[in-house]
Amino acid sequence: MGVQARAKICRFFERDLKHLLDRDDNAIADAVAQLFPAQAQRLRTVLTQLDKLPSRRTTPAELTKLQDALEQCVRSCRQTKPTVKLVKKHLEPLHDGVTLLNVFEAELTDDAVHSVRDAAAVRDHQLAQLRAVGVLEGESAAGAEKVEAQLGLERPWREIGSIAADLATVCDAYSAERARRLQAQEQRVEQARGRVKARDGFGTLTADQAHKVLRPLTDVVTSTTAEAIAPPLSDLKEPFEAALRRAEDEANERLDGILSEGPRPLIVKVALALRNREVATEAEVEALVASIRERLLEQVRAGQRVRIV
Repeated sequence: MGVQARAKICRFFERDLKHLLDRDDNAIADAVAQLFPAQAQRLRTVLTQLDKLPSRRTTPAELTKLQDALEQCVRSCRQTKPTVKLVKKHLEPLHDGVTLLNVFEAELTDDAVHSVRDAAAVRDHQLAQLRAVGVLEGESAAGAEKVEAQLGLERPWREIGSIAADLATVCDAYSAERARRLQAQEQRVEQARGRVKARDGFGTLTADQAHKVLRPLTDVVTSTTAEAIAPPLSDLKEPFEAALRRAEDEANERLDGILSEGPRPLIVKVALALRNREVATEAEVEALVASIRERLLEQVRAGQRVRIV
């Protein structure tokens, strides 16, 4: 190997690995055996940090080539001339790879990785839920754009601290919306309790009986907090409304059962099925009223109380 080639190799060791050595094949092979395993370990650590990042990206080509070059050189380091030839062959990938490795090792600290993961969690949960229910607007919408832009960068850990205020804005908007929906649940449940309590006979119940009747309405409120991410915001409205209707039906069923005990008249449900029913003439109105009257009187004449559902 020529003097110039050895000089380039020695320059790589001196400049990139901070290791002075003689321009001699044996010295080069010894340096490979001494230093390259440590570089390979550094590379593995950086790749592990990259794997911890959300939305895993393709490993930079410089690091992939560096990994290959290190492995080839270390495998042959006991043979002086083949090792020197491999170092010469991979000199450019070694330089480029170690240069990028130094940068990534300095930047990809545990704190930086955690910050990116935390930001991605806000994007994937709080931000996504706000967008799903259509309440991402104003400052929270502007903050969301900045968060998504930062996480969309090739190296999102750089300047990750610049979106701290935006993350806080999104989280605050999320907590406020979640608290609003939970408060609305409490109000809707209280209205349902009021309807059940307003029924004839509820006031005669014992404390235990009243508790039993109202228990379904107590249980229907979503067990969560304003800061939690599950269940999602979307589940705090429509699915809750459906569950509330079922709970109110159950509460009324329980009240029917208690009020029908002993010598008291049996309470029966009668579904009038009037939803979307159309009438166009006075005669049709009279016929409908007569039909309803007859159905209700039939139950009353049988000594039963009627609950219209």
